[in-house]
Amino acid sequence: MSVSPDGLLLAVGSEGRASLWLLPTRQRLLSLRSAGQPGYCWMAFSSDGRSLAVGDTDHPSVQIWDLAPLAGLANPRKKGSRR
Repeated sequence: MSVSPDGLLLAVGSEGRASLWLLPTRQRLLSLRSAGQPGYCWMAFSSDGRSLAVGDTDHPSVQIWDLAPLAGLANPRKKGSRR
């Protein structure tokens, strides 16, 4: 399990599946099944939060997820916002 540097995203690995959650809304943004079993054992966000490393030590592998396309979902701009 890992939380993004801005505190908006949570990555969780369980039962052969990795899921990415948007914490403020408790919405699951995506879920991917592991090719190996029993599943993902560690996850880490990059320091800028734009990518996520997902590793499985039972079947040595690391996947790098590009999270940049999700930036608008994780930090939406509200109409009339003064940011």
